Amino acid sequence: MVIRVIFSTNLDLRLLIHVFLVFPYCFNLVNSQEFDRLPDIPGGWKEKELVRDLLHDYEKKARPVVDGVSPIAQLSETLSVQQITIEFGLSLIQILELDENEQVLTTSIRTLYRWKDYHMVWDPAEYDNITSVQIPTSKLWLPDIALYNYADERLEERRRSDLLVSYTGTVEWQPLAIYKSACFVHIKYFPFDQQNCKFKFGPWTYDAARTNITFYNNSDGWFLNDYEESPEWELLATKAVFTGFKYQCCAEIYPDITFQLVIKRQPAFYNYVIILPCFLLSSLTLVLFCLPAETPAKMQLGMTMFQAFNFLLLILTQSIPSGASSFPLIELLKIAKASQIYSETAPVTVCKHSSTTRFTYMQ
Repeated sequence: MVIRVIFSTNLDLRLLIHVFLVFPYCFNLVNSQEFDRLPDIPGGWKEKELVRDLLHDYEKKARPVVDGVSPIAQLSETLSVQQITIEFGLSLIQILELDENEQVLTTSIRTLYRWKDYHMVWDPAEYDNITSVQIPTSKLWLPDIALYNYADERLEERRRSDLLVSYTGTVEWQPLAIYKSACFVHIKYFPFDQQNCKFKFGPWTYDAARTNITFYNNSDGWFLNDYEESPEWELLATKAVFTGFKYQCCAEIYPDITFQLVIKRQPAFYNYVIILPCFLLSSLTLVLFCLPAETPAKMQLGMTMFQAFNFLLLILTQSIPSGASSFPLIELLKIAKASQIYSETAPVTVCKHSSTTRFTYMQ
């Protein structure tokens, strides 16, 4: 009887183990059959299949050019065999800062790229009418266009945005970045000055024979649709010029595009902090002529104004770049006013001191 109970218990345990092992398999089988009966959803399984087919045997280190062997080259005889054309433009978001001392312009810009990748071509009818997909930048070839006159330790862009790939092979890329570029500052007419800052973009390694750069959408290079005005700088004009340069190291010509920003300083802050106090102190110098020479208030007022001008000069000096080639005219005006006050108070002090000494000696 005991043996029969033990045998029955072992049988129940084995049956229970088989149930637990077979149940997940049956559950997955039922679910897979249910999913197989579902229709294909655009952007779902077909999109995964499309991306997998596009990236199969894709080499991101090689330029996506058309050669004479590929089947794509046989479809068109007008395509260049070695050169790839890149449309390039800048969408200005905001002028963040212009550091006069460091002579560095900080801007928020969306860079606009467009090129043809002939490995990214497919028939939408074979993939549930999908006409475009998004692919990470780490999976495809990217143009090596860089900012030549950068003033940041980090040379690479913020390349986290995905690529928008069309079924015709057109690749769109619009990364957003904070650019710090060198900008030579002219301060002769400070604080009513205008600055012309330049951005020089071009391929870092490819010459003109392998890379051709054109303006994005056949425009002038700049796009101001998303521009937000800066509280300190007013945007006056934009310009872009396409050039080619031949370096001493190489025989090839390297294309580049120079973008220009003409900006004007908003002088409201400096009008209240520097200009207005300067004119008030200048008007007070007329009071010195009305005071008698023997009045002690004349010397006290003159020295107070002299110190005030020196304080304004100190504030202005902190806003002027140390390596500037020109000198601001407003600082020359302040130096002249300070010299005028000194010339008005110093002779009076000397004369008064000498007359007092002579009177004491005669006594």
